[in-house]
Amino acid sequence: MMFKNKRSFTLVEILIVMAIVVILLTTAVATLNPKAMIVRAHDSRRKRDLARIKVAFEDYFNDKGCYPTQNMVNELMDNNHCFSSVFSPWMKKWLCDPSGQPYYIFVDSEENPTCPKWFEILTNLGNKTDIDIPSNWYGGNFRYLGDGSLGAEDVNYGVSSSNVFWYQQDYPDACDLDTCYLVNPETGACLQAVGNHCSGNYCYYGHDETCTVMCKTSCCGSDCY
Repeated sequence: MMFKNKRSFTLVEILIVMAIVVILLTTAVATLNPKAMIVRAHDSRRKRDLARIKVAFEDYFNDKGCYPTQNMVNELMDNNHCFSSVFSPWMKKWLCDPSGQPYYIFVDSEENPTCPKWFEILTNLGNKTDIDIPSNWYGGNFRYLGDGSLGAEDVNYGVSSSNVFWYQQDYPDACDLDTCYLVNPETGACLQAVGNHCSGNYCYYGHDETCTVMCKTSCCGSDCY
């Protein structure tokens, strides 16, 4: 009876194959960059979450005629309520950041504490080059409507009610002008203040009526100085 010789792999051949496999895996990992993929996945979730919370706040406004008060917001920002029914029926489960922390929420608590007319919801995207982060966010003159407790390293993306912007950028040259404007909290319209004087959360100066340049001030007019 004749037996065919079955050639086995030599140790050298096995080592060569293993080296090729390692090189291919290393190349694949470097190309795919799983860490960056996870960061982008988390950022996509953050954007979806903020969009869903915005819809819930607008539904609340349609039912109540106001946005949630500061006390309600403080309750919503308690991380013990992550994924609970704290904001039911407008949201079945309250959404929190992938890190397990609540998102930042600010409302119109000074001018209208019992019936806020605007809101903004902020987060911090992990991908600092995300196209939805305002251009020159790091190093620019940006601000948001909240209490000023957060900086550019803390937040870089947000949503807001339609009558305000979630962020504003100061233009120092334009802010040297003396024209005072008021932003209507209901419609977002920007009109020159009567008597060239205004004060409060909706007072701005030195920009045009398109509101493209936002120079927020607590008081505008000659009697403010």
